[in-house]
Amino acid sequence: MRPPQENSMRPPQPPEQEESTQTHGNNNSKKPLMKFVKKITQNKRKNSGGCEEWECLLCGHVFKGSYTRVWHHLLAIPGIGVKACTCSLDQRMEMTKLHMKGKGNNSCNIDSSSSSPNKRARHQDKSPSNHDSSINEEIESLRGGSSTKGKSDVNESILKMYNVVHRDEADDAISDFFMANGIPFNATRSPQYKIMVKKIHAAGSGYAPPGYNKMRGSLLDRGVTRMQMLTEDLKQSWVHSGCSIVMDGWTDIQSRPLLNVIVTSPEGPYFLKAIDCSGRYKDATFMFEMLKDAIEEVGPSNVVHVITDAAPVCRAAGLMVQSRYRHIFWTPCCVHALNNVLKDVGKIQWIAKIILDARDAQMFICNHHASLAIYRMHAKKKFLKPAETRYATYFILLERMAEMYVPLQATVVCQEWNA
Repeated sequence: MRPPQENSMRPPQPPEQEESTQTHGNNNSKKPLMKFVKKITQNKRKNSGGCEEWECLLCGHVFKGSYTRVWHHLLAIPGIGVKACTCSLDQRMEMTKLHMKGKGNNSCNIDSSSSSPNKRARHQDKSPSNHDSSINEEIESLRGGSSTKGKSDVNESILKMYNVVHRDEADDAISDFFMANGIPFNATRSPQYKIMVKKIHAAGSGYAPPGYNKMRGSLLDRGVTRMQMLTEDLKQSWVHSGCSIVMDGWTDIQSRPLLNVIVTSPEGPYFLKAIDCSGRYKDATFMFEMLKDAIEEVGPSNVVHVITDAAPVCRAAGLMVQSRYRHIFWTPCCVHALNNVLKDVGKIQWIAKIILDARDAQMFICNHHASLAIYRMHAKKKFLKPAETRYATYFILLERMAEMYVPLQATVVCQEWNA
């Protein structure tokens, strides 16, 4: 009589349980970081690509994807559209070593056709409660960051592959530079910011940034030369399409009277120069001389138009340009002309009274902390402060007050005034 086969002595097992056992073994060997996430929902649709919803047990972040997104999230690897885990550096290093160890054990998967019955029995004898407790212990150790085993002999290839330490240190150094020098964070949206970082990376680790003297000396001269080369095509277009010279005066924070001279053409504007008028009397003759110098610098044959303010002095200077250069005509600035029109409208008696009342109300609310706090309780939009140089802003203030009529009414009758 033939002895019974060894497989027949093993009690039968449901297919579902056997399949789950094999899958669990594969996850332990090929996906060691699965114990640090929790599956929330599973996509049971066909051809879904294994897209599931996960919750990180270390930071609580919820995301969708496959195991690729899981280890990208835990190891803070960018470029796949998932937020990095906020765990500590020691925790991430431990998970990195587990991930690299799992990648090295891909060839050691459990196969039902090649494994012995004793090994399969040991797999099935593993208690789920013991497995869960071991997972919880590892998670708690990572959360606490108390494990110091292996910190001194961290694999340098892991650091080089993921560059965790250097990337975090570079981010901290850039943020410290922005905060220490009061640079707005919007500067990171500038295209020159990304170009600068790429060029520094291409220069290599031995690159030394320029100092104060180099920035204000040779680099500034190179920048001016580079800008002149970039604007050569713009200047060449003046010969074919002509250009206009715009001159406007303003006062800087040091109370210096300046004149800006800008050349405009269909190809775009070009800042020509700024003239310091300190100690000079800006009459019609002076303004004409400034315009004439700008016309001669650009080329009289290229200029067809001159634009200034509508002030009497600028008007007289524009007429002098027209008499000197017959092909050039002068026009006042449209914005300045409209501002003068609104200024004349504001001189009407009943309109002037409304503007004065609106300005008094705006000054009372904005100049007192208590009234401003009550106004902000009922209104979401700010008051617009009129500019002294533009009379049109008073009408913009009236428009805002008409828009905020209900919040202003609630501010007046608010019970907080009695507190």
